[in-house]
Amino acid sequence: MAPNLFVIPPEDPALCEKFQNFVTPSRWVRNLYTTFPNMRGKRIWPWPVGIDTDKWAPAGGQTHDFFVYLKDRPAAVAAQIEE
Repeated sequence: MAPNLFVIPPEDPALCEKFQNFVTPSRWVRNLYTTFPNMRGKRIWPWPVGIDTDKWAPAGGQTHDFFVYLKDRPAAVAAQIEE
């Protein structure tokens, strides 16, 4: 299963029981997953993926000193942050 279907395995025990192979975003997360009983015997593969900061640089030379990551949040939350 792909990374970020849940934060920790106990959040979705049925999914953990159904599959044997899991991909995590880092070795640290893989090591954390192996501490949960429902992940014993599973194959857990870390797959760290970087971000090309040259390609995703701000346009026009703008710089920012923060980054807001909104995952699975209502649009109203994003609007509040933009204000």
